[in-house]
Amino acid sequence: SVFSAAGLGLAAWGWVFIQDDLSPLIEDVLTNYLDRPVDLGDVEHVTFGSIQVGPSVVGASAKDPTMVEADTVIVNFDLLDTLFTSELGLDLTVIGAQGNLNQDEEKGWLNFYFPEQEETKERRFKINLNDVQLKDSKLTLVPLPVPEQKPAPILLDNVRGSLSLDKVTVADETYRRVRFEVKGSPLDGGEITYKGEVQPIEAIPRPEANEADVQEADVDETSANEADVEETSTNEADVEDSAVNAEPPKKIDFATKFFVQADEAPLA
Repeated sequence: SVFSAAGLGLAAWGWVFIQDDLSPLIEDVLTNYLDRPVDLGDVEHVTFGSIQVGPSVVGASAKDPTMVEADTVIVNFDLLDTLFTSELGLDLTVIGAQGNLNQDEEKGWLNFYFPEQEETKERRFKINLNDVQLKDSKLTLVPLPVPEQKPAPILLDNVRGSLSLDKVTVADETYRRVRFEVKGSPLDGGEITYKGEVQPIEAIPRPEANEADVQEADVDETSANEADVEETSTNEADVEDSAVNAEPPKKIDFATKFFVQADEAPLA
């Protein structure tokens, strides 16, 4: 029948899409989300609702040299839901990851940012990263050094955790709120928990300079030294040119909540 033929055609398309197209598509999406290169390993197992790849790498970014390696990455999705909503939601499970987290002098342990997401390519459906689960991993914490001493890294074993990205509306546009919780066991015993949230908020406009005060200051300076009239005019032109070429004000900022809990565990 027509419906049977359509069903078989849809199943064939889904299977080819999962086998050949989904892995590089996920790489592209993760690279955009993390603002750093992502290289997924070879496809090891495929079903109509998941794909499993082997050893994978998240590379360094322009702002952070940290790299993360993982033994296995499993991606879960719902193709049937995608057909009705035109959105492909991805849930990732990362197993056997290894990486390090450096304490920043200004940002503390929350030393990362989330770039604004841009659709770099036209696709037949929108792709969203919804949740990330971390299992059986290792993490090295590198605290700020004590004066005149080298930093003492803290190795965490049995690291597990979760990260969720929820849609929120800020300034009439859709952004992602990030919530995460990570737990691990130091080699010396105990347990350390990291928990936090990154919430997009509407940016506070920067105060603009009072044009009347600027003009008055220019007049006083010119009167005091008429020889500088030509230079002052040139400077005013530069100011006008800078105003024309100035970047538009930011629409949003990110508010962060973060805490570290150490149960019978060392933490610098």
